[in-house]
Parts: sequence; structure tokens; C-alpha cells
Amino acid sequence: MKKVILIFSLILFVFCDKKQDLKTKNTTSDSLKTIIEKPKFENVFENHLYIIGPHLDNNGDLELGCDCCSSEIYFCDAIHFVEVVYCLEADDLIIGEYSVNENGLQLKYNNKCLSMEYDFENETDSLTHYLPKYTEIEGQGNKTDWTKLKNTRFYNTSNDEVSEQRDSLKNAFVQTIQNDKEVLKFLRKNNIKI
Repeated sequence: MKKVILIFSLILFVFCDKKQDLKTKNTTSDSLKTIIEKPKFENVFENHLYIIGPHLDNNGDLELGCDCCSSEIYFCDAIHFVEVVYCLEADDLIIGEYSVNENGLQLKYNNKCLSMEYDFENETDSLTHYLPKYTEIEGQGNKTDWTKLKNTRFYNTSNDEVSEQRDSLKNAFVQTIQNDKEVLKFLRKNNIKI
């Protein structure tokens, strides 16, 4: 009888141990499935400057000059961006948030914008630096997606091409913003740090 109980206990012990092993393997398998199903996209945009325009050459520079059709966009941190749209008489500073996805990223523009208007007609002295007239205006608050072109550093948007720029341009862009007290005040008011 003792032998039967001992054999029965041994079989029960081995069976329970294998069942526990099976549960551990299934849990590990489920964890791997979760990791594969929820990929995390690397944020390659943070602390980078991009130029946006209708015609970019292979170096990412604008091929043609134009009015209000080019801009620079700087990704300040993991979620905020600042874009400056260049026009002859006024530049617009537009802000927003972005999120990275499998195709590239999505930009969500805030409805607040800072217009920096220059008075070129009355400011004829080219040696004197005049400050622009700053006006907060309501923007459109729209969204746009950037899609990465395969095997390039370019992105397509709905109507523009985008290219990453060199650090020297980024540093000049950031320095220009940091030296402008009105722009910094506008950014601080909207919780954006550069």
C-alpha cells in the first residue's frame, strides 16, 4: 500500500510540475505576442529641424524661391513642435503637438498662431534692424500626416516634401527663437519650451 501511495504521489508531483511548466511557457508566449502586437515607434524627430517646401533638391534644400510656401519645423521635445512659415511681409509661428506612428508621424496644429509682420515700405534703412509687429491670431487647428519615403530621408505630406536638415541650421533656428522675447513669451504662455 505504501508503494502505491508513493507511486501515486510521485506521478501527481510530476504531472503538477509539468502543468506549471506549461503555464509558464504559455505566459511567456503571451507576453511575446503582446510585444509583437504593440510595436513602439522610435521618435527620430525630437530635437531635429525639418524644412518644408514644394520642391526640394536631393540635399533637402528648396529648389525654387516662393512666398508663403516654405517653412521650418522644429520638434522641441517628445510631443511639441514649432513651425515658422516664411512670407515676404509676415512670418507666422505656428505651434502644435505630434505623435509618431508606423508610417511617420501626425501633426496636430494648435489654433493659436503668432504673426510677425515686417514693415518693409517704411523701413528703408538696410543697416538698421527693426523689430516686427507681433499679433496673436487664430490658426486653423488642422492635422496633417507625414509619410516616410522608403530608402530616403524625405517625407511626403498632403502637398509638400519634407527633409531633415543639418544641425547648423537647427542651432541657428533655435538661437533666433531664444533671442526673440515676444516669441519666447508666446511659447511659454502655450507651455512650450525650447
